[in-house]
Amino acid sequence: MRTLIGLILLASFALSAQPAFDTASVKPSAIGPKMEYAGRTDITPGGVSMIGATLRACVKWAYGVREDQISGPAWLGSERYDIIAKAAGPAPIPELRLMMQALLADRFGLALHRDTKDLPVFEIVVGPGGPKLTASTESGPGKLKVVDGALVFQHYALPELADRLSVAPFGLGRPVVDRTGIAGVYDVTVRIGESIDEMKRSAERAALANEPADPSPYFAAFREAGLKLEAKKEPVEVLVIDRAEKVPKAN
Repeated sequence: MRTLIGLILLASFALSAQPAFDTASVKPSAIGPKMEYAGRTDITPGGVSMIGATLRACVKWAYGVREDQISGPAWLGSERYDIIAKAAGPAPIPELRLMMQALLADRFGLALHRDTKDLPVFEIVVGPGGPKLTASTESGPGKLKVVDGALVFQHYALPELADRLSVAPFGLGRPVVDRTGIAGVYDVTVRIGESIDEMKRSAERAALANEPADPSPYFAAFREAGLKLEAKKEPVEVLVIDRAEKVPKAN
């Protein structure tokens, strides 16, 4: 009997120890399902604000995955929501992610499981002549600039650059994995030869057709840097959405 009581108390303690936001407002967004709007996300030590965000985007941030790693109904990427959640005090990002996971489970009834799936990927490897990377003189987090028809990725470590190139817009539209083992931060320029508006339209067309972006400018950029992009298939962890409610629980 004592053992049973102890297990119940332990389970209750585990539930109460789950990080949770102090206050949270979750409601359908007035923005509506606009394909061209990426939503706005602001993360501070005190909370998370997502305006016009799809549930797919919320899951992506909460679990720290790419969009191609989320498998579920189509409406996950079209219906939009406004989420304003505040913690009781300053919290690190990993804890805020756990809070968001709990919030999505509570308000949307979100349930999922992890699986692996063979997906097309690009691997970044060292080219035959060795790396010829341009060391960055910038400081702070990585930045992306558009200059004269070129994408300039500034102050990126190669694993961070791989993650950035894995997602739209201005990415390859499929997972990119760094296999170089090269440390440091660098500047990489991808010459597209289009205006910013043309690049955006190209990215949107590729996303609508569920196709990757044209990889040739990226291949050329990596060759100049003494690296290679190799197309392969490999097992990638995915999140499979088992259940989610389109209308969130009222505040």
